[in-house]
Amino acid sequence: MAIGIPDNSLVGLSLVPAGDLAIRGVAQNAYVTADYARTWMMWQAGSSMVETPLETLSCGEALANRGDEHALQYIVALQHVAPIEAQALLARLRWRQGRADDAAGALSAAFRAYRSNPWPLPVVMTRALRLVVEIAEQPQARPVWPELLDAISQPFAIHMFDEYRRSAELLLADRMATSMVCTETERRLIASYEPNFPWQQDYLRKRAQCYAQAGDPRAARAERDWQDYLANEPRRLTGELVSSTPRIQP
Repeated sequence: MAIGIPDNSLVGLSLVPAGDLAIRGVAQNAYVTADYARTWMMWQAGSSMVETPLETLSCGEALANRGDEHALQYIVALQHVAPIEAQALLARLRWRQGRADDAAGALSAAFRAYRSNPWPLPVVMTRALRLVVEIAEQPQARPVWPELLDAISQPFAIHMFDEYRRSAELLLADRMATSMVCTETERRLIASYEPNFPWQQDYLRKRAQCYAQAGDPRAARAERDWQDYLANEPRRLTGELVSSTPRIQP
């Protein structure tokens, strides 16, 4: 019943009779849709049925997302067959428990291993990147941002999720900046998108800002793109952009 997890797909349950198999199926589908509360509820109804590594994963991650230390037994079990995924789950557990240092350490271990091993489940690794974004949005986690930035600063194996990784990297660099002056890290990341730059408000704004500050020869083009974007974006009756809140987001 956990067969859909590797390719992040749902399992048809219309012909599945009520009982243990149905509980497994509902838990699996809830996990695929990131409905952690429902996943946890289903496994509470049948925790004794957790047998396979994929079931261990879904049950363990649901518990981890609750900050429940009982997740650790499932994470330990996963270490033998899926050590990178186990680190990702440990990071979620520690973050939910308010232990940012430990969460960052586990994420760093997962991402560093992911640079040479392309086999971890995509659903787990994309959620790990989303967890980085979540941590980047919490000012109290500022002390661990440099560690996370370093952990995602290099491509993963076979360039898995490269656009998302680079977006998360730019988000962290933007949050770490202590002034309006672009850092060398921000300029490097922005330049890496050329020539096909994302046509998104905050990316274009940051690009124009950084190139102008650096006296980059691409500054004029970046400013034109930024002004073109502003001229064509929908506005409120007050005249401000509909999406006027600055936000670099993968």
